[in-house]
Amino acid sequence: MKTARRLAAIVLVVAAVAFLAHHLYGAIRAGDLPDQVDWSLTAALAAAYGLVLALGGLNWGLLLGGLGHALPRLTAVSILLVSQIGKYLPGNVGHLVGRVGLAKAYGVPVALAVLAVSGEIALTLLTAVLVCAIGLLFAPDLVGLTGGVGQPGWIGFAILGASGLVLVGLMALPRLVPSLPAVLRRRLEGAVAISPRTAFTFIALQGGQFVVQGGIVGGLAVALGEPFPPLAQTTTLFAVAWVLGFLLPGAPGGLGVREALLVAGFAPLLGPGPAVALSLLLRLVTVLGDGMGFVIGSLLARRIRLRRECAGDQGA
Repeated sequence: MKTARRLAAIVLVVAAVAFLAHHLYGAIRAGDLPDQVDWSLTAALAAAYGLVLALGGLNWGLLLGGLGHALPRLTAVSILLVSQIGKYLPGNVGHLVGRVGLAKAYGVPVALAVLAVSGEIALTLLTAVLVCAIGLLFAPDLVGLTGGVGQPGWIGFAILGASGLVLVGLMALPRLVPSLPAVLRRRLEGAVAISPRTAFTFIALQGGQFVVQGGIVGGLAVALGEPFPPLAQTTTLFAVAWVLGFLLPGAPGGLGVREALLVAGFAPLLGPGPAVALSLLLRLVTVLGDGMGFVIGSLLARRIRLRRECAGDQGA
């Protein structure tokens, strides 16, 4: 079963890369690619992307604190920023494994770190679904994703309703688990370890991160000489692209998958050439932003290590 799923994922990744290559080749032949790029704006957006990753570090620390092992905020941010570079390794899980290993070095038990990572994945996916649902209510131009439907608001309402049921379930689960059979209780204990208050705070912060990243996508359109697209559209497309890139194993950093979806989503609005250029420029910005985050995280880790060594010397 695992082999079949992995094979299907590989086929989808190859198809996405082929789709992107086809549109890139067509844009080059048609001379439809933008003539110039505002590299100063692009560099600023890459820096903004790197900085917004710090929100993810705050969320990571929030979950650890909610599970009873609080870390200083800068330590949590450092762990996330350093580990993010691991997502470019084959398998697209290196950043998660690396985060558990780095957290262990700061005294976080492996089992608890794994639980925090699992909670982060589930809550981030739920946040992305909520962002997509809200985006479908306010971005009627998502024709690239809705099969030409001009007003896909009903899809948004349906997703919001389903997400609302999930949230209600999360709130009710802690009261239901103790009355369940032992087998089910053991399976669900981890799911209720994160309190509803922590979960809602996480969703709010992660939702804000998606909105900022959607703004960065819109800024890249401006860097290509295009008007700033509706924020609801850029945020929704980024969230959908993030989900698909994350769910497909084997694609380092969602390579190819996210670009293909962005081309499909933005081509009806910007045209095929600018949409291809936007997707490739976003990949450049995310790589540069992750690299900048890695450098900042490493510097923070060094500073934290020196402080701990100094504190140890003083206590000796």
